[in-house]
Amino acid sequence: QVPVAVLASYYMEVIIHLSVPVTASIITIGSFITIPGYWVNGAISEFIGRRYAGILGTVLALVGTVLFAISAKTYVALLITYAFSSFWINGNFANVINYVNEMVPTRIRGTVNVLSTGFGQLGWGIVDLIYGSLIKFVGISGDMAIIAIAFFAVAIGIFLTGPKIKVSEPL
Repeated sequence: QVPVAVLASYYMEVIIHLSVPVTASIITIGSFITIPGYWVNGAISEFIGRRYAGILGTVLALVGTVLFAISAKTYVALLITYAFSSFWINGNFANVINYVNEMVPTRIRGTVNVLSTGFGQLGWGIVDLIYGSLIKFVGISGDMAIIAIAFFAVAIGIFLTGPKIKVSEPL
């Protein structure tokens, strides 16, 4: 999530030397593409289950992030790869929310959602700090893709270790 959500503007402005308006338009369009990402991810999870939908979304988000990091330095290429990454990265929260809801009893579901959301934001902040401190040592672009692979691998591992919830099982 970090290369797409936090460092995309730095990457496009400083590394690729796009203007601020062009960079802003790519990020804005990519953000709106996230909205159907929630719906698509939610629909996929109804067919293959929350756990596998989470894994699929994470893998596709990784593919998009790697393509974004090594993409051609053109507006269209960056827009497509950024939008693809944003679609799966942010849309995958639909799977995460459903998965959390199905793993815990109804009476504590709200508490678990609040805690998981808070810890998720804390995790983003910590990863931002770690990744930001690595830029001066490894640079960005190709190295960004390698670091992203490590972070996404952790996300996939978390989904793999969770319980399997039957599709269409009543909540």
